[in-house]
Amino acid sequence: MRGEIFYASGELKYFGGTTTDPQTGHVYRKGYGIEYYEDGTPKKVGTFQRRGLVYGCEFYPNGRLKSVATYNDPDDGQYYGPSYPVTGTFFDEEGQVLHSGPFTISKSGIGWPRVVKPEGYGSCLL
Repeated sequence: MRGEIFYASGELKYFGGTTTDPQTGHVYRKGYGIEYYEDGTPKKVGTFQRRGLVYGCEFYPNGRLKSVATYNDPDDGQYYGPSYPVTGTFFDEEGQVLHSGPFTISKSGIGWPRVVKPEGYGSCLL
């Protein structure tokens, strides 16, 4: 089902494939879509599952490409946090390749992922 998700401000946050939780009525991303920063700049483009991207691209707030990656397995029943990159290419804000290949992740005490390598990738929660 195609759908939209909005920020509290009313700005479009996501447009694309969606699913609705029958118990809560919450709408989640599922399938191909585009997630936006609140100013309308694309943030993520690709195939989504409830926790985030499965594969696709992420962009910096200035609109430049940040990464093209494959993300963790959406069917991993042992993991409950946001999706995180497993392998791909990471670019700096000027478009230079900083890393290409596997990403190294660490998880905090509550299980939230943090990209350790490549350095400078930033939070998986953004």
